[in-house]
Amino acid sequence: MRRVQHTHSAPRESGVGVIETMLVIGLLVATSAVLLPLLTRSYDTARSESSSDAVRDALREARSRSRGNVGGVSHGVYIDTAASPVTLTLYRGATFISRNSTFDQIEMLEAGAAVLMTPPVSDMHFSGSVGTTTDRTIAVTTGGETQILELLSTGFVRYAP
Repeated sequence: MRRVQHTHSAPRESGVGVIETMLVIGLLVATSAVLLPLLTRSYDTARSESSSDAVRDALREARSRSRGNVGGVSHGVYIDTAASPVTLTLYRGATFISRNSTFDQIEMLEAGAAVLMTPPVSDMHFSGSVGTTTDRTIAVTTGGETQILELLSTGFVRYAP
Protein backbone atom coordinates (compact mmCIF):
# COMPACT_ATOMS: atom_id res chain seq x y z
CA MET A 1 0.00 0.00 0.00
CA ARG A 2 1.20 3.34 -0.90
CA ARG A 3 0.99 6.37 1.24
CA VAL A 4 0.29 9.66 -0.34
CA GLN A 5 1.90 12.64 1.18
CA HIS A 6 0.62 16.06 0.52
CA THR A 7 3.31 18.57 0.43
CA HIS A 8 1.15 21.51 -0.57
CA SER A 9 -1.76 21.54 1.85
CA ALA A 10 -3.86 24.70 2.05
CA PRO A 11 -3.50 26.48 5.39
CA ARG A 12 -6.63 26.47 7.51
CA GLU A 13 -8.13 29.94 7.89
CA SER A 14 -8.94 31.12 11.36
CA GLY A 15 -11.41 33.87 12.12
CA VAL A 16 -15.11 34.57 12.20
CA GLY A 17 -17.29 33.40 9.38
CA VAL A 18 -20.25 35.08 7.77
CA ILE A 19 -22.78 32.88 9.58
CA GLU A 20 -21.32 33.68 13.01
CA THR A 21 -21.30 37.40 12.21
CA MET A 22 -24.92 37.33 11.04
CA LEU A 23 -25.92 35.43 14.18
CA VAL A 24 -24.31 38.02 16.47
CA ILE A 25 -25.91 40.90 14.56
CA GLY A 26 -29.31 39.19 14.78
CA LEU A 27 -28.95 38.75 18.54
CA LEU A 28 -27.99 42.40 18.98
CA VAL A 29 -31.00 43.57 16.95
CA ALA A 30 -33.36 41.31 18.92
CA THR A 31 -31.96 42.51 22.26
CA SER A 32 -32.23 46.15 21.19
CA ALA A 33 -35.83 45.65 20.09
CA VAL A 34 -36.70 44.35 23.55
CA LEU A 35 -34.72 46.86 25.63
CA LEU A 36 -35.39 50.10 23.75
CA PRO A 37 -39.08 50.43 24.78
CA LEU A 38 -38.17 49.64 28.39
CA LEU A 39 -35.42 52.27 28.45
CA THR A 40 -37.67 54.86 26.81
CA ARG A 41 -40.42 54.28 29.35
CA SER A 42 -37.94 54.49 32.23
CA TYR A 43 -36.65 57.79 30.86
CA ASP A 44 -40.21 59.19 30.53
CA THR A 45 -41.06 58.07 34.07
CA ALA A 46 -37.93 59.74 35.46
CA ARG A 47 -38.74 63.00 33.64
CA SER A 48 -42.33 62.94 34.93
CA GLU A 49 -41.19 62.26 38.49
CA SER A 50 -38.64 65.07 38.24
CA SER A 51 -41.33 67.55 37.20
CA SER A 52 -43.85 66.44 39.82
CA ASP A 53 -41.14 66.49 42.50
CA ALA A 54 -40.34 70.09 41.57
CA VAL A 55 -44.01 71.08 41.95
CA ARG A 56 -44.32 69.21 45.25
CA ASP A 57 -41.10 70.72 46.63
CA ALA A 58 -42.11 74.27 45.66
CA LEU A 59 -45.50 73.86 47.38
CA ARG A 60 -43.90 72.42 50.50
CA GLU A 61 -41.34 75.22 50.59
CA ALA A 62 -44.05 77.89 50.31
CA ARG A 63 -46.03 76.23 53.09
CA SER A 64 -42.93 75.97 55.28
CA ARG A 65 -42.01 79.63 54.77
CA SER A 66 -45.56 80.75 55.57
CA ARG A 67 -45.70 78.64 58.72
CA GLY A 68 -42.31 79.98 59.76
CA ASN A 69 -43.49 83.53 59.08
CA VAL A 70 -40.44 84.20 56.90
CA GLY A 71 -40.45 87.88 56.03
CA GLY A 72 -43.64 88.38 58.06
CA VAL A 73 -45.87 87.63 55.06
CA SER A 74 -47.49 84.70 53.34
CA HIS A 75 -45.86 82.75 50.52
CA GLY A 76 -47.13 80.93 47.49
CA VAL A 77 -46.41 79.17 44.23
CA TYR A 78 -47.56 80.38 40.84
CA ILE A 79 -47.57 77.79 38.06
CA ASP A 80 -47.40 79.38 34.62
CA THR A 81 -48.87 76.67 32.41
CA ALA A 82 -48.85 78.95 29.35
CA ALA A 83 -45.05 79.23 29.43
CA SER A 84 -42.90 76.80 27.51
CA PRO A 85 -41.50 75.09 29.45
CA VAL A 86 -43.95 75.32 32.36
CA THR A 87 -42.55 77.66 35.03
CA LEU A 88 -42.94 77.57 38.82
CA THR A 89 -42.50 80.78 40.77
CA LEU A 90 -42.07 80.55 44.54
CA TYR A 91 -43.03 84.05 45.72
CA ARG A 92 -43.40 86.16 48.85
CA GLY A 93 -46.69 88.03 49.25
CA ALA A 94 -50.44 87.60 49.61
CA THR A 95 -50.92 86.86 45.90
CA PHE A 96 -48.76 86.47 42.84
CA ILE A 97 -49.93 89.82 41.46
CA SER A 98 -49.19 91.74 44.69
CA ARG A 99 -45.90 89.94 45.46
CA ASN A 100 -42.49 91.49 45.95
CA SER A 101 -40.75 90.07 42.87
CA THR A 102 -37.26 90.61 44.28
CA PHE A 103 -37.78 87.45 46.35
CA ASP A 104 -39.03 85.27 43.46
CA GLN A 105 -37.47 81.87 42.94
CA ILE A 106 -38.19 80.55 39.47
CA GLU A 107 -37.85 76.97 38.31
CA MET A 108 -38.63 75.52 34.91
CA LEU A 109 -40.08 72.03 34.57
CA GLU A 110 -38.84 69.45 32.09
CA ALA A 111 -39.33 70.35 28.44
CA GLY A 112 -42.69 69.05 27.26
CA ALA A 113 -44.19 68.93 30.76
CA ALA A 114 -47.86 69.81 31.11
CA VAL A 115 -49.63 70.73 34.34
CA LEU A 116 -53.39 70.48 34.82
CA MET A 117 -54.92 71.79 38.05
CA THR A 118 -58.37 71.11 39.46
CA PRO A 119 -59.81 73.62 40.25
CA PRO A 120 -57.91 75.53 37.53
CA VAL A 121 -56.13 78.10 39.69
CA SER A 122 -52.46 78.82 38.98
CA ASP A 123 -51.81 80.82 42.17
CA MET A 124 -51.60 78.75 45.37
CA HIS A 125 -50.69 80.73 48.46
CA PHE A 126 -50.32 79.86 52.11
CA SER A 127 -50.87 82.14 55.06
CA GLY A 128 -49.29 81.46 58.45
CA SER A 129 -50.53 78.21 59.94
CA VAL A 130 -53.48 78.12 57.53
CA GLY A 131 -53.27 75.95 54.45
CA THR A 132 -54.93 76.82 51.16
CA THR A 133 -58.55 77.70 50.62
CA THR A 134 -59.55 74.40 49.01
CA ASP A 135 -58.24 70.95 48.13
CA ARG A 136 -56.57 70.83 44.72
CA THR A 137 -55.46 68.09 42.39
CA ILE A 138 -52.42 68.73 40.22
CA ALA A 139 -51.64 66.40 37.33
CA VAL A 140 -48.10 66.66 35.94
CA THR A 141 -47.58 64.91 32.59
CA THR A 142 -44.23 64.50 30.88
CA GLY A 143 -43.52 62.14 28.00
CA GLY A 144 -46.80 60.28 28.36
CA GLU A 145 -46.31 59.58 32.09
CA THR A 146 -48.60 61.33 34.58
CA GLN A 147 -48.05 61.93 38.28
CA ILE A 148 -50.97 63.15 40.42
CA LEU A 149 -50.39 65.43 43.41
CA GLU A 150 -52.98 66.45 45.98
CA LEU A 151 -52.73 69.81 47.73
CA LEU A 152 -54.98 69.55 50.75
CA SER A 153 -56.70 72.56 52.32
CA THR A 154 -54.53 71.94 55.39
CA GLY A 155 -51.50 72.75 53.23
CA PHE A 156 -50.13 69.21 53.03
CA VAL A 157 -48.94 67.94 49.66
CA ARG A 158 -48.95 64.26 48.77
CA TYR A 159 -48.96 61.96 45.81
CA ALA A 160 -52.44 60.70 45.00
CA PRO A 161 -52.97 57.02 45.77
